[in-house]
Amino acid sequence: MSSTSLLARKKLVLLVGRTLGIMTLLFVASAWAQSTEKVIFDLGTPGAGGSLIVDRQGNLFGTASGDPGQPGTIYEVKLSANGTWRHYVLYRFLGGNDGKHPNAGLIFDNTGNLYGTTQVGGANACPYSSTSTCGTVFELSPTPSGGWTETQLYNFVGGGGNNTDGENPNGGLVADAAGNLYGTTASGGNYYHGTIFRLTPESNGTWTESVLYRFSGGVDGAGPSGLVRDSKGSLYGFTRGGGVTQGGTIFELSPNPDGTWTYQLLYTFCSRTNCSDGDEPTGIALDSQRNLYGFTNYGGSVPCFDADSGCGTLFKLVRGTSGSWVFHLLHTFCKLSACLDGAFPYGSPTQAPDGTLYGLAIVGGTNNQGTLFKVVHSPSGWVLATLYSFCSSFPCPDGQDPTGTLALDSAGHLYGTTPVGGKGDGVVFQVTP
Repeated sequence: MSSTSLLARKKLVLLVGRTLGIMTLLFVASAWAQSTEKVIFDLGTPGAGGSLIVDRQGNLFGTASGDPGQPGTIYEVKLSANGTWRHYVLYRFLGGNDGKHPNAGLIFDNTGNLYGTTQVGGANACPYSSTSTCGTVFELSPTPSGGWTETQLYNFVGGGGNNTDGENPNGGLVADAAGNLYGTTASGGNYYHGTIFRLTPESNGTWTESVLYRFSGGVDGAGPSGLVRDSKGSLYGFTRGGGVTQGGTIFELSPNPDGTWTYQLLYTFCSRTNCSDGDEPTGIALDSQRNLYGFTNYGGSVPCFDADSGCGTLFKLVRGTSGSWVFHLLHTFCKLSACLDGAFPYGSPTQAPDGTLYGLAIVGGTNNQGTLFKVVHSPSGWVLATLYSFCSSFPCPDGQDPTGTLALDSAGHLYGTTPVGGKGDGVVFQVTP
């Protein structure tokens, strides 16, 4: 089933629940003080919904994955002196050796260069992949004239067996103090279930790729998608599949003094009855105590669009003193009447300095077109409040179906994107909690 038809099915079932509970919806909605959303730019670019990053000047940078006819772009939404926002395309992919479909978010280095991945494209074919090409890692560097130059750092080779480097990177990158880049590929490796890789810059300007781990598709997980890194150099990530119950996993990869890396399985989803703990994680975040927070797209104790799947969960993994990890379920989505809290969260939680967590749900809310919410810790536990319900009026000038991870600037503004709505191809929005 396509993602579009699946989303439509989700909305249809949630609409049935909303119709049955309309009086409760009106009562609860009136008790919530919602934040104001401001559309700062209509994207007008296919596939532009996704995660943003913000620089020290408050400018936003993102990727548009494109569509079958457009290989994708890297763009900036820049704040002008008069308070308006301008959209600039920094690079248009050609769809050949330079890569195609930059689905994941970007990262900065200390000198203002941007780094990212393209899920397909590049110089090498992947005969065993569902795509024809293996994907790339790229750098985008500002030039003295105000332009940007794209450089291919690595083209994945793909294939199977012990020598494969992986194929189809679909997650973002993380970097260490030495400038090494770390990431994941969704497939490739010994059993075609994905890899964790490192790219090391060399003195001659080239980059060397090393495979740190190859997934088996069994207990260790399948299909990794993105990493976070702690102050001790350990990498943490998630897989959407695999694990003991095939509900996905959370894992840690730790460096050893001899240069090798050790894999540790931290949690397998669907470990509780009826997957009440969640199913298919979509993103994780790390706090200052090295605890992990994350969302699952499905699972939970509230049925959504079929008898076997819930609306998603928010969880926390706490590191124990003995090296073990303890799972805490913080919220089950669609728990409030008529799914006012949202359903099917997607992306990673964004944590504010005060510990508040922010996130997006694809559907649910007052208009069933998605929500932006916060989760705070109180004496009675973790409490979710919906800050904004998308599509305040049709045809959704404020956007609909938000996805990705929110960016938080130094002034406390939240920024995100929607893949549809606005003038058609989505918006970049700002919400002040």
